[in-house]
Amino acid sequence: MARFLYILLIIFALYGCAKEVELDKPASYYEEMGDSLASEGKFVKAAERYEQALVRAESPEYAATIQLALADSYFLAGKYIDAIPVYEVYLEVYQGWESAKLATVRVGLAYFNLVRYASQDQTNTERALFYLEEVKNKYPDLVEEYDVDLRIQLLRERLAKKEMQIAFYYARILEPESEILRYKYVVTHYSDTIYYGEAVYKVVKLLLKKDELDEAEYYLLKLISDDKENKYVEKTQELIYKYIDKKIYRYIDKKEKERLKALKDGKSVKSDENENMEEKPEETLNEPETEVNQQENQEQPAQEENNIHNNQD
Repeated sequence: MARFLYILLIIFALYGCAKEVELDKPASYYEEMGDSLASEGKFVKAAERYEQALVRAESPEYAATIQLALADSYFLAGKYIDAIPVYEVYLEVYQGWESAKLATVRVGLAYFNLVRYASQDQTNTERALFYLEEVKNKYPDLVEEYDVDLRIQLLRERLAKKEMQIAFYYARILEPESEILRYKYVVTHYSDTIYYGEAVYKVVKLLLKKDELDEAEYYLLKLISDDKENKYVEKTQELIYKYIDKKIYRYIDKKEKERLKALKDGKSVKSDENENMEEKPEETLNEPETEVNQQENQEQPAQEENNIHNNQD
């Protein structure tokens, strides 16, 4: 009775309702038919036979073999939506079995083949990444065979792109706080993607608008530390340099601003000291010395006249 309920549970979980099948043949009969059809590339027909074999399996070990064959038939037929629940139920029931590692990589590939454009829902991307990272961590011997590292990187790029698109949306509707949170999420979780540098640049730009220079410099230093060759390093530095220059320029007096503006325009500007020097005539500068000479000249004839009167006496 327990085995009968177990079989019904699997069938309802996989297909929603039990299919009508003949019960006069053993499981091996339908399994062989399924194997024959699969060898001919008739995977949809093979799946039907494996379904019939599955409800007749005499032991959990035998049921596991047939269920994996059923999932593979759907997978090879390109029916990934049908294959995924079969693989996932298999992993729930037979977790820890040796064959579970094949089911793990195959369900990951099934989700991978259902990944949509970044503008669409990314649930399949997240599920594919979950299973393929599990393969990488638990079954390293399968990594190279199934290009797991490359697939993981492609999935991470897709998820990072999705986050950037959401950030751009918040920028369009003028919600900078939500926008910067999305960029920061990319910086924190997807620093190994092509969107990392751009996300840092956007974060710094928004931080400088709020006059948060220290935090902006932190993100710049993080980018340099993680990827100093990134093309956004120079762009981010320029943002911060321009901000600092503008900040300094804001606090200088009017004449100094005019001088800096003239220098920027390529004009020669005289300092206040030079202007004062040029405004004063040369005679004015020598005026004290001229007055002394005049006094000496006036005193000399008077002294000579006194000498003449003394001689006459």
